Amino acid sequence: MQTSLFYNYRLFVLCFLSVALGAMDSVLSSAYLPDIVRDLTGQTGDAVIGKVGSWVNFAFLAGGALGGIVLGFLTDRIGRRVVLMLALLCYGTGSGLGALSESWEMLTATRLLVGAGVGAALVVSAVILSETWEARTRAVALGILSVAYQVGVIASGIITSTVKDWRIAFFAGASALLLLWPVRRSLQESQAWSESKNALATPALSRHKAELVAGILIYGAMLIGLWATFSWLPTWVQSLLGDNAPEGQSQRGLSVALLGMGGLAGGIVSGFLANRYGGKAVQAVCFAVCFLLSYFLFQVNTAYSIRVTTGIALLGLCFGVSQGTLNTYIPELFPVALRSAATGLCFHVGRIFTAVGVFFVGALVVWFGGYGNAIFAFSMIYIAGLLALVFVKKSNTNASQYNSTPPSGS
Repeated sequence: MQTSLFYNYRLFVLCFLSVALGAMDSVLSSAYLPDIVRDLTGQTGDAVIGKVGSWVNFAFLAGGALGGIVLGFLTDRIGRRVVLMLALLCYGTGSGLGALSESWEMLTATRLLVGAGVGAALVVSAVILSETWEARTRAVALGILSVAYQVGVIASGIITSTVKDWRIAFFAGASALLLLWPVRRSLQESQAWSESKNALATPALSRHKAELVAGILIYGAMLIGLWATFSWLPTWVQSLLGDNAPEGQSQRGLSVALLGMGGLAGGIVSGFLANRYGGKAVQAVCFAVCFLLSYFLFQVNTAYSIRVTTGIALLGLCFGVSQGTLNTYIPELFPVALRSAATGLCFHVGRIFTAVGVFFVGALVVWFGGYGNAIFAFSMIYIAGLLALVFVKKSNTNASQYNSTPPSGS
């Protein structure tokens, strides 16, 4: 069954919105963290913010790993559409319940549910689009899909800057539930997945160990650095301004929005760059530049200035290029029958390590002597990712990869 151009664009819009709303929801807890801690604990010191923030971020990332891996495996068995609906239900409901939290422990529990939904939505959206879009412009479409996350981050920044009550902001995340009906009515299972279910034999994941390890290392390295930055950047900005600075909330919102806008531009151009230079080369440059920018931001600057805002925007640009490139690079390493499960593992095994790592950022703030030093410590992971990339087989971005046979050279 050949899908029409109209259906492809409708599919793209639904996938885009599923990721964007999830991204918006994922960043709200970090953007409002000082306000949340003050409201739920009555305290505002670095120690309590670090403790609560570590648990909240840990719960979200752990939920993302759980949802991305478990629902990723389930997607290869029951289909892409049903699991996308489950993802929307998880994070939409979790955000609504989070707005009703009366303790930081309850909020942490709801972030676990939000993370599970967002983690699954990231995997399923990329996989179903990769199996449906035409080969010639697939990298561009998947690159633009990665922009959805940045759009959500920008939306979160706008909300943070204009909505003072974090509970009202969290209710906005529940709007994902409105997508359940159009997804149920409009989405079809991809032809590639339907054909793979009718195949006489399903390839074993063990035949793709090299690709799996490579994908986990590369995606995990970028994810750890990215999340350490996203989770603690607003609080770092507040520390530069001073705890009682009246412009703190607006500048925290601006920092998140700048990351998102930089990522937006990066995601848009990522597909063109990957087609021109190859995904491996583009990703290598992203690792190197992210490390250099992190040093500039978090080690050189001690006061809030135009240099800080420029550096944040450029770092967001590199994050966007990287996410768009990996959206194409990772799924292409695996055959259709294993694609969602394998992509889920690549996207989210690294999230487990990220959850543990980001959890300890709160303690490292005191150990390293500030938020900037702690974030920069995590940026060392970019060097590890760059070294891992050297030993990775080049991803095959040709249309022939989109069948049920193992990748060339396996």
